[in-house]
Amino acid sequence: MILDYDLSGALFMNISHLSNENSLDNIRLNDGSDRLKDYFNQNMSINGLKLIYQLNDESLHFATLYVLLPELKKHNLINKLNNRNKDAINIINIITNSKITNTKKALYDYTSQSYSTLKWIFDTGHQEDGINDDYDEIMDRVCSILIKYYKDKTILNTVIKIIFNRNRNGYYTHDLIWALFESKDTEVLIQIAKYIQSDSKEDIKLAKKLLSFIPNIDELVLRNQYQQINTWLKDNKSFISFTGEYFQQTNSPIPYEVSHESKYFCTYYDNNSKLHNKLDNEKQKTLDSFSHLKVEYKELLSDFSFRLYKSDKSKWNVWIKLPLVQQIYIAVKNII
Repeated sequence: MILDYDLSGALFMNISHLSNENSLDNIRLNDGSDRLKDYFNQNMSINGLKLIYQLNDESLHFATLYVLLPELKKHNLINKLNNRNKDAINIINIITNSKITNTKKALYDYTSQSYSTLKWIFDTGHQEDGINDDYDEIMDRVCSILIKYYKDKTILNTVIKIIFNRNRNGYYTHDLIWALFESKDTEVLIQIAKYIQSDSKEDIKLAKKLLSFIPNIDELVLRNQYQQINTWLKDNKSFISFTGEYFQQTNSPIPYEVSHESKYFCTYYDNNSKLHNKLDNEKQKTLDSFSHLKVEYKELLSDFSFRLYKSDKSKWNVWIKLPLVQQIYIAVKNII
């Protein structure tokens, strides 16, 4: 059925006699998606105006729009929707259209001015994760754009919860994990570490996998040494660098690693600039020599340097200026 009335402008804004309660969400949540579709189709001819009003209401959840999309197309109602819903439908179409060869570019181009719609999709839609594979892919792509393009860190903790929930249920997690780590925010690692205390074996296994760059992580997890893991992360988070590895590349990616150079100089690691440019000439020469050391010596010196810096900065200022051979000797003997 095609509605011949207009829902734009003042007419739509002044429908004061209709109920503010959005029953469409309630029907879906309480009775399921099929019942929602039946209700929508049965009431289009007798109460179509109210249904469209409820769809355009600001309280609507994205999942309800998603479920009703086939019915909206069937009744030719897309043009009766507000801009938020039209934007959301265009985003759905871009993601699910197999004819678009470069979905990522098309999505970035379209959503460059659509932050509020993306945020609405995520905020109201993430709790319904798992409706079907297409829905989960939409959530994955929306999360990726919010995190990578809009630098939205407010969603990171929720994304972590979605990842672990999906993992428990055997659902696909790789794209969400990639999006999460693309934030380059080391605080997410501290949140992930909390799942080591979970009663779920799946949670512990995934947390251990995502934190595999932490030295002796298997042994620490086995001994239930969460506090040591948490302390290590807090001590090293300023020196952790994002490698860019993800699960599509390898079964055992190492997404993060400690920058021994940054830790050695006790200088915050910045993904956007080189450590070399932050140092004076003398320290630049030391860095050049340090970079040629074996990994075990880099670990030794960086760990010792960090401990000394925290305990006595004046001693650290003396030690850091010594030749590397003397630094190694002192670090091995732990005599300063």
